[in-house]
Amino acid sequence: YDYLLQRHLIIAFYLTALVGCGGNSGSQAASMVLQSMARGELLPTMDAVWSVLQKELTVALGVAAVLASGVAARISLFGGSNGDALTIAAAMAMTVIFSTVFGAMTPLLLKRLGVDPAKVSGPLLSTVIDIVGALIAVFSGFLVESAGGFQ
Repeated sequence: YDYLLQRHLIIAFYLTALVGCGGNSGSQAASMVLQSMARGELLPTMDAVWSVLQKELTVALGVAAVLASGVAARISLFGGSNGDALTIAAAMAMTVIFSTVFGAMTPLLLKRLGVDPAKVSGPLLSTVIDIVGALIAVFSGFLVESAGGFQ
């Protein structure tokens, strides 16, 4: 992806914002699930997993729409191309959705596996979200470029 990033530096410029928003949304989802589990309100059953997944996916879609719209508007207002705005907005949306679902599901999965669900906090969550967020950003750029969106 080096060549892609050299041609479209905007991806590198927004990478911190992308993974930062993803990290925040994933941490928030994990915190909510861990808090519910600690209170005994949430057990790691399949019904609970589906319920949490539906709720967090709904929240993630709303947050992703707002953040993607905001970042696209900012890029457009400051002279970026439509391809730039589309790339970063798509990457923002996908990163936030992935991060929220990952953050919410990981404590439940760890508990089902007999591992302390609190292990999802901090480094594990941040590292996975940073790596996936960076991959999503460059993959979004690749897709937009392949479709001719940067011209």
